[in-house]
Amino acid sequence: MINLILRYRIVIIIFLISCSIPFAYNIQYLTKDAGVSSLVPGDHPDFLFSSRVEDLFGATDEIVVGVNSKSGIYTKEALQLIHELTLFFEELDEIDEDDVLSITNVDDMEGRDGELIIDPLIEEDSLEELNEQIISKIRKKIRANPLFRGKLVSEDEKSAVVLAGVPTEIGIEEDTIMALKEKTLVKLNELRQRYPGISLDFSGPAMLKAFISEYMQNDLKNLFPLAIVTVALLIFLMLRSFTGMLVPILVTLFAVTWTFGFKAMLGSPITIVETAIPVVLIAIGCADGIHIISEFLSIKRKGKSLPDAVKTTMKLLTLPVLLTSATTSLGFASLVTAPGVSIRNMGIYLAFGVMVAMLFSLLFIPALISFFKQSGTPEKTPILDQSSTNHHDHGKFEMVVSDLASWLLAHKKSVAGVSLLFLFASIFGILNITVESDEVRYLKPGNVFRAATESIQDNLGGITSLDIVIESGNTDAMKDPKLLKAMEGLQQFCEQDELVSYSLSLVDLIKRINYVLHDNDPRYERLPNETEEIRRLITEHKKGKTINREVTETIPGHLQVAQFLLLYEMSGGETLEQYVDPEYKISRISVRLKDMSSQRLKLLLEKLNSYLTENFPENINVRYANHYIRVVMMDLIIDSQIYSLITVLATITILMSIMFRSPIIGLFTALPVFTAVLFNFTLMWLFNVTLNIGTSIIASVGMGVGIDYAIHYFSRFKLFLKIGGAYDESIVNAVSQTSRAILSNASAVGIGFLVLLFSQYGVIANIGWITAVSMFTTAFGSLIILPSLLAIFKPNIPGVSSVQTAPSSQSVTVS
Repeated sequence: MINLILRYRIVIIIFLISCSIPFAYNIQYLTKDAGVSSLVPGDHPDFLFSSRVEDLFGATDEIVVGVNSKSGIYTKEALQLIHELTLFFEELDEIDEDDVLSITNVDDMEGRDGELIIDPLIEEDSLEELNEQIISKIRKKIRANPLFRGKLVSEDEKSAVVLAGVPTEIGIEEDTIMALKEKTLVKLNELRQRYPGISLDFSGPAMLKAFISEYMQNDLKNLFPLAIVTVALLIFLMLRSFTGMLVPILVTLFAVTWTFGFKAMLGSPITIVETAIPVVLIAIGCADGIHIISEFLSIKRKGKSLPDAVKTTMKLLTLPVLLTSATTSLGFASLVTAPGVSIRNMGIYLAFGVMVAMLFSLLFIPALISFFKQSGTPEKTPILDQSSTNHHDHGKFEMVVSDLASWLLAHKKSVAGVSLLFLFASIFGILNITVESDEVRYLKPGNVFRAATESIQDNLGGITSLDIVIESGNTDAMKDPKLLKAMEGLQQFCEQDELVSYSLSLVDLIKRINYVLHDNDPRYERLPNETEEIRRLITEHKKGKTINREVTETIPGHLQVAQFLLLYEMSGGETLEQYVDPEYKISRISVRLKDMSSQRLKLLLEKLNSYLTENFPENINVRYANHYIRVVMMDLIIDSQIYSLITVLATITILMSIMFRSPIIGLFTALPVFTAVLFNFTLMWLFNVTLNIGTSIIASVGMGVGIDYAIHYFSRFKLFLKIGGAYDESIVNAVSQTSRAILSNASAVGIGFLVLLFSQYGVIANIGWITAVSMFTTAFGSLIILPSLLAIFKPNIPGVSSVQTAPSSQSVTVS
C-alpha cells in the first residue's frame, strides 16, 4: 500500500485537493439554527402539541422590551416612548400587530347603564396631548385593573413592558430573525438617544435565538483561527520543525472543510453545540498527524533514507492510526442514540470529520512528506532494538516515570482501591449533578442579553410563560362555571409558587366583565356561580298608572357567562382568541415565569400534576406547552447521556475485545478510561456545572479520544511481551516508553480544547475545560489504572506464546 502511495504521490495529492474543492465551495451555503427545535425531535408529541397551541392562540415566542424610568413610568416621556415603540413593532412586516401589547395599545373595559364599553386604555389623541390630568387618569385606570397592574406595569410603577409575539416560522429563519434583531436594536438606540433618562432592556425568547445565532457566528469566526494558531504552536514546540508542524494542521483544515461542506450539501444547519466542531476537529484531528510526523522525523534523523523513513513510519503506524481513528469515531457516533437532532448531528459529523482526518493522515501525509529534504547519512538501523540496555540509558523523564511505575506496581492493590473510590465518587457526581436547559443561563455572567433578561425577570415578571392547555370534547365546555372555577383554582395554586409572577386566562376576562357590568361592585369581581340571581326592572301599566318594580330571576351560570362573552365580542373585544378557541372546547392559561430555569419549572410541574389529579375534573384533559418544551429538552438530555454512556462503553469494549482477541482485555482497556471519563461528572458537580446540551457530549468525546491512550499503552505492553520481556517488567517499560507520547498528545488535545473557553457561550466554554481535564484523566487512567489491573489479574494475552513472570536479565527498549 505504502509503495503505491509513494509511486502515485502527486496524483494522490492533486486528487485529494480536488475532492476538497466542492466541500469548500458549499460552505458558503451553510446556515445556522439557534432555536430549541434543533434539540427536540421534530416528531416529538410535545413539540407537535406546542406548535398546535401556537396555531390556535398566536405566537408564543416574544420580543420583550423593558422600559425603566427612575422618575416612574407615568411621565410624558415614558408614555410617549412606549407608544412609539409599540407602533414600531406593529408596523413591522415580520410581526402581526395583534401580537403586540403594551399599555398604549391595550383595550380597557367599563360598564355604562348595563352596557359593556371597550375602548383603548389610552386614546391616541391623548398621547399627543399628554398633561398631568391625562396622566393621572391613566395611572388611576391601571392601578384599578388587575389585568394591567403588576403585569404590563411593575408594582413599583417604575417599569413597563412592551411585548411583540414572533411566529415560530419567522424565528427559525436565520436571516429574518437577525434582520428583525438589527431593526429593533437600531430603534432602541435611537430611543435611548432621544430619551436619555429612560433605560431599555431588550430580551425575549425570540431574540434569544438571534443573539445566540450572533454568538455562534462570532465563535466560528474567532475560535477557529485561535485554535489553529494555538495547536500549531504546540505542535511546533513538540516537533521542533516548521514544515512538520504544517502537515498536521493541513490535515485538520481539510477535515473541517469536508465536514462543514458536507453539512452544507445535506442542508444541515449548524446548531448551538455544533459551533464547537471546528475546534474539536483541530484538537483531535491533528493527533494522528503528530504521531506520524514525530515518528517520521525521529527515524529520518537516525539517517534512514527518505523513502525508507516514510515506509517504516507507515508500517509502524498505519494500524494504530486506523484503530485510534475508529475508536474516536465510534465514541462520537454513540451520540446517534441521542433523541435531539442537534446532539445527534454533532456525533455524526464529528465521526465523519475524524474519518476524513484519518484518510488524509494515511494518504496525504505520506505522499507529502516524501518530498521533504533528506538529512543525515543513510544507514540501516533496525527500528526494534532488542539489545541490552540498562536503566540509566533512558532519558531523565523515562527514568522518573519508570521509578514511579515500579512504585505503583508495588502498590497495585492500593491503586486499584483508590480507582474504585474515584468510580464511586463519579457515580455520586452523576446522581447529584444538576440538569438544566435554560438557554439564558448558558450565556456567561455579565453578558448583555443575560443582564437585560435578569432585569426584566426582577422588575416585570419574566420573559417566558408556561401554557396550561385545558381540553374538552364538548362545545361551549369553557363556559361552564364549574370548569371555570377549577381553572381559577389552578391559577391560584400556580401563583403561590415562587417561580410564578402571575397568570392570565379566560377566567380573568370573565371576572373583569362581571365586575364592570355591576358598576365596579367588589362583590362581583368573581366568576358567575352555577346558578345566578339577576335583578330586572319591570315596567307595568295598571289603571292608567305606570308602575316600576324590581324582580329577581334565577338563570344558569353558563348562560350568564355566554352573555358576558357575547357582549365582549359585540363590543369589539379581541383578547378572547388568545385564551379560548372559537368553539370553546380548548382554553389556555398563560403562567408567567420569573426565570427560564427548566429545573425549577420541573418542580412546579410535579406540584401541578398532583394538584390536577386531586382537584380537576377527570373528563378534562390538561397538557402543557410553550416553555414546557425546555423541560422536555431536559429529559431528553438525561436520556441522551444515559444512552451515549451505555453505547460508547459497550461499543468500545466490543471493539477492544475484537482488536485484542479477548473480552477480558477489551474490558480491561475500556474500564480505566470509562472511570476517568465518569470522574468528569464529579468535577461538574463540585464546580456547579450543569448537564446541558453542551456538556452532555463530553463523556462520548472523552471516551472516544481517551481510549486511544489505552490502545497505545496496551499495544506497547503486548509488544514487550512478544519480544521476551517479563510480565511486570513489560508493564513498567510500557509505561516508561509510552508516557511521553501519551501525555504530549493529551496536552496538545487538551490545550486545543481550552480555546473553547473564549466562546461567548458559557455552555461551549464548559465543554472546553472539562474535555481538557478529561484528556489528562483518561491519559492517567491508561498509565496508572490499566497497568495496575494487568498486574493484579494477569490476564492471558492472545498472540503471546509464553509470559515470563520473573524479571528477565535484560531490559528491552523499543524506539
